[in-house]
Amino acid sequence: MKAIWHDKKLGEKKTVTGGEGSPAYEMTHPYRTEEAAQRAAKSKLDKQTRAGHSISLILVGDPILRAEGQALVVGLRPSIPPLWSITGVTHRLGSGGYTTQIRGNCQSARDDLTGARSNFKCAPVREFSGRSSVSTV
Repeated sequence: MKAIWHDKKLGEKKTVTGGEGSPAYEMTHPYRTEEAAQRAAKSKLDKQTRAGHSISLILVGDPILRAEGQALVVGLRPSIPPLWSITGVTHRLGSGGYTTQIRGNCQSARDDLTGARSNFKCAPVREFSGRSSVSTV
């Protein structure tokens, strides 16, 4: 995370950095002081960390899936975490049949915020396609 601030004494724009890694998000609004730029960079980095990753899946309809539950998604690439907090569910019945769309945030990002992993039990996994499956936990 990069933030720009204007050094009035030198009449120059300077950059402060927060966090690590690449690519870096650069905030375009110039701040009046180095401290204000550092606070803004830290705030933006914290916000992006809290947001974590998101997922959206369209599945064969399942009336059991609901918002504020958890979903265990298996059969995807190993780099994709299996446990997701469900933030929204849309059930549809149309010409294509009954479908359920779930939207969720990465559970591990939520665990990092609380500092502790929540206790949960895994329900049996239902197969929705030959390669991936979802269950509520």
